[in-house]
Amino acid sequence: MPTTRLRCILILGLVLQLAFQSNAQTGSLRLAGTVIDAETTQPVPYVNIGLRDKNLGTLSDEDGSFELFIPAGLGNDSIHFSSIGYAPLKVRADQLSNSESNKIILHPSRTMLKEVIVTSKKYKRERLGWMGGKDGVLPLDTLQGGGAIALLVESPASVSYVDKLQVRLMYNSKDTLQFRLHFYGYDQSTDAPGKELLSKEIMLKQDKRFGWLRFDLEKEDIRLYEKKFFVGFEWIDDRKTRKEMHEGLRAWERWKQQEYHQGNKKVEKLSTPGKQEQYKYHGNMMDWPGFKSLPPFTGLMIETGKTDKTKNLRTFERKASFGKWREIPSTLNAVVTVSY
Repeated sequence: MPTTRLRCILILGLVLQLAFQSNAQTGSLRLAGTVIDAETTQPVPYVNIGLRDKNLGTLSDEDGSFELFIPAGLGNDSIHFSSIGYAPLKVRADQLSNSESNKIILHPSRTMLKEVIVTSKKYKRERLGWMGGKDGVLPLDTLQGGGAIALLVESPASVSYVDKLQVRLMYNSKDTLQFRLHFYGYDQSTDAPGKELLSKEIMLKQDKRFGWLRFDLEKEDIRLYEKKFFVGFEWIDDRKTRKEMHEGLRAWERWKQQEYHQGNKKVEKLSTPGKQEQYKYHGNMMDWPGFKSLPPFTGLMIETGKTDKTKNLRTFERKASFGKWREIPSTLNAVVTVSY
């Protein structure tokens, strides 16, 4: 891996949020259960679960099981369950607490596609997005599950077909990386990603360490009926991996604090009024002896800063399932090719 990319890995400890709801948190509600398909009675994996806009969310595991901790004061709030291809569901949080036997039943949705008139015209193709030209920081999933990043693009036509997709991988230590693909509409009321435009789930998998990932999507028959839309990527990790990462990054924070007090000039103490003290390491995170003990992780490339060429290619991220979308001052390296 090029040295510039290696240096960017140190951003990992800054990007990942340690405000994860700890299992031992006093006064929290533990919500647990299993998500089931209403028709097949089989578990539904990787369901987005959480409180809307509160950055408290998770994913169900491959066996449909889930676990989520929320503050006790939110017991009357609704927990949202959503998966592409299923009707969304809301359940009050206090109805799910302190029980392992909760069965959440999701019903498959039947989506009627708009009529498309096939003609003999020759379609035009357009590449939408940004390939970038320099290294930037890498955004990663949070420890809660359901973290995602999305790039806003605009098609020349009101109806377009997705042919190909490219996204730039910054770093990967997994044998097989996995993302869930999303296409979101542009929500004018929130000025952020809105409704899901896909009617079926598409998982992107590949064995690669870094560089451009390329996917042929013509066979997926993805039709988009909005000119302005987001292409999004959601990290998929199981609960065990997320907990191991959480424990590892807590150790990383302790190491930085110890190094600061031992006089390590590369560690800076950050003091923000009303917030817990934090420490920033001005070096490569791989210098930390515990780096190799972290579970495998994946990061995508974003180009930091905005220019005249990228100001309209807005990039948003969310930290958990149903978390609030936040625009970041960078541009995701991703390109979608559409026909129209």
